[in-house]
Amino acid sequence: MLKIAALVTQSVLQSSIKKWVDDRCSERGAVVDWHSVTESCREYTELFRSADNVLTWNCRMPHSWLTKEPKNILFIDNSLISQKAGIFVDSEGFFSNSALKTNRSWEQPPNVNLGFIAQRDFKWELFSGGCVDGPILVALQLRIDCNVHFEFPLAKHHTDKVVATLELLKQHLPRGRKILIRPHPREGADFDLGGVWRDDWRLSFGGSFADILPKCSALVSVNSTCISEAALLGLPIASLGTGAFSGSGVSLECSAEPEKLLGLLDFTPDLRACANYCKAVLSHHFIPYDVKEDRKVREFNVWLDRLR
Repeated sequence: MLKIAALVTQSVLQSSIKKWVDDRCSERGAVVDWHSVTESCREYTELFRSADNVLTWNCRMPHSWLTKEPKNILFIDNSLISQKAGIFVDSEGFFSNSALKTNRSWEQPPNVNLGFIAQRDFKWELFSGGCVDGPILVALQLRIDCNVHFEFPLAKHHTDKVVATLELLKQHLPRGRKILIRPHPREGADFDLGGVWRDDWRLSFGGSFADILPKCSALVSVNSTCISEAALLGLPIASLGTGAFSGSGVSLECSAEPEKLLGLLDFTPDLRACANYCKAVLSHHFIPYDVKEDRKVREFNVWLDRLR
């Protein structure tokens, strides 16, 4: 019988996903050995290396390490949209190494009721935009987030990625509009700006992202999931880093040219591109925590067909 090592979070283990995966794998003559990475990743390396077939949560390992040996890997993380509702799955990698990006999954997405999801999960009207005269919202990320370390070429030589972000924004963000600097929700009130400040900036703590964003005129981030979620609102978005969204058309991509930020307020989002990207994320790459038995997920099936 084929063996599969599943290195996932407690949220997966306690959801319907576990039985759904077990059943799909059993149909292929495979058994899944489940392990939680929520409490500790001490045994992660050993468990990962022990199996030819792996389901792995994003545990901050670089793509080069994950793929240096010939393994059949399903890459798993929080969903890029509606994180509380399910998980992201990909047969190739995370971020810009994902099949979502490299295979351009958004070019042929199935039909998904985006309006329902925007209303259910964010209380937004699909593509309703923001407030034209509202502030620009900057969504910062945690200093330990692996995507800002792996996929932020503009800060490649900077040890503090948050300070690097602020320095770029100080230099390139357009003037004439209030700017809300929003630290990651897991940052405390003692958040360290590293001495970088501009007189048109305001720190923004508290309140939900879903409530604040429609009051803003644009969003800026390195490569936060906020970018994917904001695509449902159809708001002008600028990305300072690379990610699964790169090349999809949902953002003003500034990862190689930060000076493009100066044109953010003149950037008009391509709503068709936003729709196609969101549909791909929420179909080919999404398994809901309350997954039903007959659910079909393309990226999971790609991985399933490679079992060995």
